[in-house]
Amino acid sequence: MYNLEIIPLLEGKKQLPDIGADWVFRNLTLTRIVSPNDYERVKELILAQVHFMEGRNEPNIIEYMTRIDEIIANMESQF
Repeated sequence: MYNLEIIPLLEGKKQLPDIGADWVFRNLTLTRIVSPNDYERVKELILAQVHFMEGRNEPNIIEYMTRIDEIIANMESQF
C-alpha cells in the first residue's frame, strides 16, 4: 500500500484525493509506520490538501477541522 499510495505522491506522480477524510488518517499512519523519515513531508502535503479542501467546504473535512491538530498529535503519540 505504501508503494502504491505514498511513493507516487512523494515522486509527484500522484495527487491526493479532494474528497473524503479517511485517506488523511490512513496515509499518515501508514507513512509513520513504514517510513518515518518521510512522515513530515507527507504530513505537510496532506495538511496542505486538507486546508485546500476546508477552503471549499468539503463536508467530510469540515467535521474534523476544529480538532485536526489534536487528532494528529494523538496519532503521533501512539507510535
